[in-house]
Parts: sequence; C-alpha cells; structure tokens
Amino acid sequence: MITRDSGSLNKTPSPCPLPEGEGYFASSPSPSGRGAGVRVSVSLTLLAALSALPACSTTPIATSAIPNAIDSKIDWAPARVATGRDSAGREVDEIAIRGGEIVRITIGEATGTFEIGERVKSGTGFAESWRRVEARDSALVVRGTLLGTAILVPKGVAVRAHIARAHDPGFEWFELEEHVLAWAKGPLPAPFPAVAPPERLDFTALAALDRALADGVGRATNKDAARDAATAIRRVVGLRALRALRIPPGFPYYYDDPLTPEGDAAHKMRIVSGNKAYLVTTVDPMVVTVEGPRLLQVWSHGVRRDDDETVKLRVVEGERERAVSTAMLPHGRAARGDSNPETAVETADVVPLRRATVHVPPGKHTYKIEAHGGNTFVAASASKPVVHLGDAVSGVKDEARQLDKALAACDASADLCALALALAGRDGGAEWNAAVAKLSPASRAVADTLAAGGPRDPSIALE
Repeated sequence: MITRDSGSLNKTPSPCPLPEGEGYFASSPSPSGRGAGVRVSVSLTLLAALSALPACSTTPIATSAIPNAIDSKIDWAPARVATGRDSAGREVDEIAIRGGEIVRITIGEATGTFEIGERVKSGTGFAESWRRVEARDSALVVRGTLLGTAILVPKGVAVRAHIARAHDPGFEWFELEEHVLAWAKGPLPAPFPAVAPPERLDFTALAALDRALADGVGRATNKDAARDAATAIRRVVGLRALRALRIPPGFPYYYDDPLTPEGDAAHKMRIVSGNKAYLVTTVDPMVVTVEGPRLLQVWSHGVRRDDDETVKLRVVEGERERAVSTAMLPHGRAARGDSNPETAVETADVVPLRRATVHVPPGKHTYKIEAHGGNTFVAASASKPVVHLGDAVSGVKDEARQLDKALAACDASADLCALALALAGRDGGAEWNAAVAKLSPASRAVADTLAAGGPRDPSIALE
C-alpha cells in the first residue's frame, strides 16, 4: 500500500520509488494532522528489507485476513538533517528521532562503512554511542534505541534522511491472542494464524511443531489425553511467539520489573539509555533469578576499547544456552592511554547489541549472563503479561496450568512429553534423555528449538 499526503512527490524523493498499478498498491487519504509533505506507507517485507534496503520489493506481499494483525507496513517521512556537534566537539549532521525509530540516510555515491552515532538520554543528561554501519544501495539504515534522541552522521555524508515508524495494534494485541488460542484448540495440524508477517514470526518452526504434535497424538496410547496435551502445548508456544513480538512497554500489556544482579555491589554500574546497567566481563558474569512465567528481556551495550572486538552475550541456565546476542565493536575513537581501565570502562563509548529474550517457564530459574570477547553493560527486566479476569478464570493463558496439563500426558506419548519438558525448562537429566531418545529426528529438532527459546522473532537480529 502506498499513501501520499498532498504535495508533490518531486519535492522530496521517496527512499523507495514504487510503481503504480501493480495490483497490491492502493491509494488512501492521509490521516489528518500529519502536515504537508511526503508520507509513504509501504507494504514491505519490513525487516528483511531494512538490512539490505533496496527497500523496493516488486513481489506482492500477501495481506493477512485477520483484522489488526501486525503488519510489515511502515511509514516513511522526510526527516530534517541539522548541523550539530558531538560530545568531542566535532561538527556532525544530526537527525532527531524518537526511541525505536528506524532511519534511512541517503548518502549519494559514497560507499564503504561509516561511523554512526546515537545520542541517548542518560540520567539527567545525554550520552553518545558510536558504531560502524555498512552502506548498501547508497544508504545507511539504523534503528534508534529506546531512549535515543538523535542519530549523528559525519558532516557532509547525509544527502537526505527518512524516518520509518512501524504500526502497532495497540489494545488489539489481546484480540490477536484470541486468534492464537482459537488455533490452539482447532484441527491438528493447521497453519498458524497470520497475526504477523513471516519477517516477524517463524512460521516454518511453528509448522514443524504442529507436525510433531500430530505425529505424537497419532502414536499416543491415550489419544484423548494426548490431544489435550497438544492443545496446551500450542497455547504456550503460540502465546510466547506472539508476546515476544513487542518490547514490553509496561501496563496495560505487561507488569515490568527491573532486575538487580546477585551480588550487585561487585558490579560496576552506569546509566545507559536511562537505565541502570551493570558491567559484565569475560570473567565476571551477571546472575539473575526470575520467578516464572515471565519474559526476561536483556539489553546490552558493548564497551569500545583500543582494538576492534566481536562480543558475544550469552544467557545460560545451567549448561543450556537460552539466548544469545553478538555484535562487532569498533575500537574507541580515542585511546585510553595509561588511564585506569576501571575508570575508562565507566566513561567509554558503547555500542548497543541486539536484544536477547528468554521465556522463563513457571518456577524459579537462575540465569547467568556472560560476555565473551569483550565487556558489556547489561540491563535486564522481567515482564509478566497482563491477563484479563475471564482468561484468568478459564486458565487458557495460565502457562503453569497449561504445562501441567501437557506434562500429565507423559505416560501416553513420549513425543508430547519431550516437547512439554522443553517448554518447562526441564531439558536435562534422565527424564529428558529418556523422552528424547524415542523421538524422530524431526521431532527432536522441534524439542531442541523449544528448549533454546524458539520460535523466535527473526527481526530481533536487526535491533
């Protein structure tokens, strides 16, 4: 879909000129109050296009028949490129943003990689982080962090800029959950409801889950109990997959609790993007304990040092990896010299890593957040989904009750038992080994995916 405000498109070229008359484009009036100028709303394979952005796909994208489904549509609007100065006093071009916005910076004929900065709120003031971004198709594409206020570009690089804002279903998130629950209770197997485009949901993994469930029910000694267990597993997986699509914004969708590491006095702390973040090094991990079910969100910023580094952040429970995030950290813009490393690490430039998420099963779970290849500052929170009264009474969104129902079928089906154990975080020991030993290779792959936190939102890799 492409929509245009009043005004000539020739005044400010769109970052993605689109042909008319392709059948899947439709004109519609612009919402009032947006002002004059150019507004382009594009039905794209959003996040795949953002990494490689020839942001112009000529392949028709199927539209979901589900009202208020999460869309791959984004609104591109021209952004003002102003002259400013970075924290070192250098003259730069800056583009004002709101947290989380995606910016496409046209750079003309320039090629290669460029250092791009972000100004973020930090306590009562502001801080900067810098990273290298590779130019593709004469453009740089970056996404601001939650408390970002401006993107900084070396002076003279930016020809023009556009900001993309994704659509949010708002309160209709609860309606989307109802579609997922209807699927869970429906025929087996069946396609997962199109509550989001494939760039946001791993439909391949969800289809593999359904095949494993159907196979398990078909081979079960008690098919009624097995079908009940399959429905419970579908509810847990479907709601996890949907709820992982949004960063918890707090009430009315989540109750958010920031986490303090065990032995926090031993960790250096600084304010990053307005949040308390704790230093995690290769020898000093951060340990947090969470009472599930919750969604554990881990935001991290790598510390730039004298040399280029690749830092990997791992969230592990026991010996099992639950989430991972990796980023290349360019060397700092100024050498630390002979200054105290501890002082330097608290004031050094940082680079954001992508978000890591863990679906914490019912019960108490202890996670170790490790940094490999470099140092990071980590902020973590635990989010409990809001459940309305009717759903609380029925228990269909109660993950503990649903997993109890799934585990009750262990005597009837080893296949379903293994999948339930994976979701419950009990993917180790004799019970787990006995269950997975009876699985087909395809079902074992599904169990391992669930144990590792899948299916995941593929777009997290672009944050």
